[in-house]
Amino acid sequence: MKKLIEIKGLSKEFPIKKGFFNRQVGAVHAVNNINLDIYAGETLGLVGESGCGKSTTGRCILGLTDITKGTVKIDNIELSSADSKTIKNLRKRMQIIFQNPYSSLNPRMSILDSLREPFIIHKTLRGKALNQRLSELLEMVGLSTNILSRYPHEFSGGQRQRIVIARALALNPDFIVADEPVSSLDVSIQAQIINLLEDLKKQLGLTYLFISHDLSVVRFVSDRVAVMYLGEIIELAPANLLFDSPKHPYTQALLSAIPVPDPDASKKEKRILLEGDLPSPANPPSGCKFHTRCLHVMDICKNHPPIQTETEKDHFVNCYLYN
Repeated sequence: MKKLIEIKGLSKEFPIKKGFFNRQVGAVHAVNNINLDIYAGETLGLVGESGCGKSTTGRCILGLTDITKGTVKIDNIELSSADSKTIKNLRKRMQIIFQNPYSSLNPRMSILDSLREPFIIHKTLRGKALNQRLSELLEMVGLSTNILSRYPHEFSGGQRQRIVIARALALNPDFIVADEPVSSLDVSIQAQIINLLEDLKKQLGLTYLFISHDLSVVRFVSDRVAVMYLGEIIELAPANLLFDSPKHPYTQALLSAIPVPDPDASKKEKRILLEGDLPSPANPPSGCKFHTRCLHVMDICKNHPPIQTETEKDHFVNCYLYN
């Protein structure tokens, strides 16, 4: 498969400042040394607890948040060293669907103004060609053109998210970061939006980074899944392989928390309960960051970060149980 996005050593720290002179006294280690490739046409799921750095990773990949260290390349073009003209052209190829459709649209702008804004910024279409394109976009997401004169407050959450998706598709992107795109919607609407994203992927040949904490949704949409813990990717594997045979103790605990619809089967499932709280990213543990909550912790885990190991084909895990 063609490699579309290449991420090497990606790290992001947010400074902690205090005092009258606003001096830096520490840093929040939101993302730490991520190495990841995203291939054209795939959906890569990114899962983990709230606060583990999933959304920050997505924003860093798109260049919406400046990175502290590392590189992000799209088709071998490095974002951090590219000039403004190159970056503007790349913006057409990389888009994002935000978590909250209520805050994703400007309440003072009509749907027509929101949808045509990308074309105005990039000076691509105008006149009849623009109107035709807007009609195509709305048809793709299952909406009618008679909504163009209306405002965001006149729509339900699911309709707003469809409008946001239409805007993300406006400039024919290759790569879309879907940052918790259904978490704020009703369950019945979630299924509609997920099916819409899947149809658009097949129809347009899109590549997704799908960020979510809902493991059932991730299993349904993803080709591969990366598991994050405290800013690090600790396991990466094809979706079926990861869900059927999780290796890392944290992944095993996450998957054991997935609700089982059959009451009899749920009684047989063994829930893995993690001890302690998620450590602060401002003061992460030494060695393996998961060792403070791990049921299989060893002495080496407390002082030395584990090296990524391929336990089977395309299944990578950072854990001393396997190296």
